[in-house]
Amino acid sequence: MQKNKEKAAGANRPAWGQGGITGGLAGLGLACCAAPLLAAETSNGLGTVKPALGPGMQLELDAATLDLRGWLGAGTVLRAANPDPALTGGTNMKSLNDGDLNYRSGDAVSSALEGYLQADLQYRGLGLRLAGKGWYDYALSRQGVAHGNVPNHYQAGAPLSDEGFVPLGRFGNVVLDDAYLYGTTSLAGHPLLLRAGRQTIPWGSPTSGGMLSLVNAIDYAALSRASSVSAEAGIPDWALYGKLELNQRLSLDGFYQFAFAPNVYPGCGTFYSTGDYVQPGCNALTLNGGLLSALYHRNISTTDAQSLGNALDSVSRAADRLPAGGQYGLGMHYLLDGVGQFGFYAANVDSKVGYTGVQHNSAGVLTPLLANTGQAQPTGLSSQYYRSFPADLHLFAVNFQTGQAGRGAAYAELAYIPDQPLAWNGADFLNGLLLGRGPLARLVQLPAGASADGYDRFRVLNLSLGASHALGQVWGGAATLSAELGSKYVIALPDPSVMRYGRGGWGMAPSQNNPACTSDAASCRLDGFVTSHAWGLRARLESRYSGLWPELTLTPALTLGQDVRGYSYDGLYSQGRFTAMLGLSLEMRRRYQLDINYLKTGGGDYNLLRDRSLFSLSLGMRL
Repeated sequence: MQKNKEKAAGANRPAWGQGGITGGLAGLGLACCAAPLLAAETSNGLGTVKPALGPGMQLELDAATLDLRGWLGAGTVLRAANPDPALTGGTNMKSLNDGDLNYRSGDAVSSALEGYLQADLQYRGLGLRLAGKGWYDYALSRQGVAHGNVPNHYQAGAPLSDEGFVPLGRFGNVVLDDAYLYGTTSLAGHPLLLRAGRQTIPWGSPTSGGMLSLVNAIDYAALSRASSVSAEAGIPDWALYGKLELNQRLSLDGFYQFAFAPNVYPGCGTFYSTGDYVQPGCNALTLNGGLLSALYHRNISTTDAQSLGNALDSVSRAADRLPAGGQYGLGMHYLLDGVGQFGFYAANVDSKVGYTGVQHNSAGVLTPLLANTGQAQPTGLSSQYYRSFPADLHLFAVNFQTGQAGRGAAYAELAYIPDQPLAWNGADFLNGLLLGRGPLARLVQLPAGASADGYDRFRVLNLSLGASHALGQVWGGAATLSAELGSKYVIALPDPSVMRYGRGGWGMAPSQNNPACTSDAASCRLDGFVTSHAWGLRARLESRYSGLWPELTLTPALTLGQDVRGYSYDGLYSQGRFTAMLGLSLEMRRRYQLDINYLKTGGGDYNLLRDRSLFSLSLGMRL
């Protein structure tokens, strides 16, 4: 092998959302208005305004070279609006509202101290990358909350508990990040970069809603801390990666992942969570009197704490079902002179997003069996829920990027997945399983030992178009305007009166086999479910001011998002939803950085996040 520091540097993890020459709006802070906000799984949208690591320092150790880069940051996030009663008080919201109930306007929802260290040791053409991070969130660990969460047994006034959370989801921890070997050699006279170990795959989308992000798991819990850095976004896993440079225009790359890592989301009860039972450690689904009302033929409403203590009023969690690994992909990159760079990709990946399923442990809905006929008193449910991560999603994508430094860029991505899972509507799922009514009424006949995974697979198509333009000097600053249009399609989606997907938090709508509806007006409308087409717009304006003071750069920015029509299967678009972020970044000596942001959320009849506006403040230092 030969030493090639340029190629070895290619082993660096790509910035969150970035995919090549331009990086698109995803690299400019647009995901505050674009990150998938799945029901029960969300982040605060601050991910793409995260600071990047600096150049660091280099140490010469005889024939070896050691490069060190790092970040030390502190930050806080404050809730900027009181909870919306429509999102906290409804019966159908009770398994989704812990994060909303725990905080009011002005409360600190996160106050964290964080450190990240990355080291590259190179010796005679071989390199070793090691990285790790540590954090401690005082607000989550020590601050009492109004409602609680499942692991703290809903003790109002006590701090939340992270017992059972995955390591990356804990309120404080120290974890290993990257750990891989890399080097360059030649194959048939062409340079070949190889990497082996814990790593993220350097595939990325030029657009904020691109599908190539499915290759790597995302740490949304880290992105939700104001103190974190962009290098924390991807979750590394054990893999092999290689890139072959055939000539100056054409290259091939590929990967094989040996293990599986899912996305990590903020845990139940935290401000960013919209699911009280979803993440590991949040191991009970409260029914809050729903089944009791049906059993005893009268209206019964219970609190979360009461529900946890009643075997007929909560569903326990079984072991989650994870794929066995074995993800792989191939890519081809071609630079066409005078036009831009084209990328062609094919991959077999596993879903990094979990879906709620049910396993039926014994006959009948209740235990003992005779309880269903009224001949014995029911003592509990015969089913448990679990989270599954569908395997073998086939991803095909082509993207394009072009641009000139300091002037502007255009970029696009088209992706097709023939077997994308779509989650069943939650109200239909529970009513079918427990009461035998609605589109999923068949589930009441689920035999002992059987499971229902909670999703169906469909063909989906995703198209994203974007452009950025340097406006030149505006009010003394170097201004840039960027915009994107994204569109998502589901092929052969059934009519919602027959079968529907998505729309967490609202009651059961009428259907062909259950036309009556006794829920509220929003629940009774055949609206808010996943639609065959959904689209939205994103835009960002920023202006960079240098030279106001020695070695100080000031960058104000405004980022806007509007979901125009439809409801996408991944939660990226929810009709009527809007987001707006106003931010100010101050950088001194390219080492110290202060970020202040205000994020406003709102709009949309079925938007679970319309009351999650926030302020954030962070201060950090590059090592």
